[in-house]
Amino acid sequence: MAGKTYKTEAIVLRSMRFSEADRILHLYTANRGRIGAIAKGVRKTKSRFGARLEPLSHVELMLHEGGGELQTITGVELLRSHHVTREDTYRLNVGMIGAEAMLRLFGEPEAKPMGYGRAPKTPSYNLQSVVDVESGLIVHHDVYNDANDSHLLHPMAVGTKEVLEVESLQVLTDGGYSNAEEIARCEREHIEVAAPIKRGAMNSDHFRPAQFVYDEVTSSGGLHVIDGFFHELSRYGR
Repeated sequence: MAGKTYKTEAIVLRSMRFSEADRILHLYTANRGRIGAIAKGVRKTKSRFGARLEPLSHVELMLHEGGGELQTITGVELLRSHHVTREDTYRLNVGMIGAEAMLRLFGEPEAKPMGYGRAPKTPSYNLQSVVDVESGLIVHHDVYNDANDSHLLHPMAVGTKEVLEVESLQVLTDGGYSNAEEIARCEREHIEVAAPIKRGAMNSDHFRPAQFVYDEVTSSGGLHVIDGFFHELSRYGR
């Protein structure tokens, strides 16, 4: 698996709903300080994480650190739930004030001004998603603080392979992801990419336009679309 997996203790400072079944968490860890992480499927009834990731919980986590700003929680052990604190209004308010102070004291990775064309650029994050064409479902997503999509094709495609647990993948992207080096990296990992050709993207020895041929028989089935959009800071973690 690409990236690094490690174990650490952490306190949950904040928990936010994301997508249909996920949560984005702000954590303070023993080994890395403050980090952002995503717990996928945690809001599902059958989630193995259950209620272990409530604010103020003291947990031991298995985290996967990929190429995005958010790390992925792959395992949780509850060390202390602090349920007595959460059941007492005064104690809960004091605890949440402390958590908010930690969030303000130890800043998250900075959002950057992003926008489209000549529109005003506001502090935002770049939210990437991969959609299965056949079902229309989002099968993978991640968050970056870089507005440039050209180097995100490979990490998003590899992340999708890991989520789906497949050996090969077909992806379709827009011109923003057209990068010869990224396409070459994907090809080495059995990821077939269909992307519009940009003049600058083909200025290398990796690929030439004449090498791309569409075959309706061999290119059908299992297609996934990668795209991204800017998510304003005011709507993310604030």
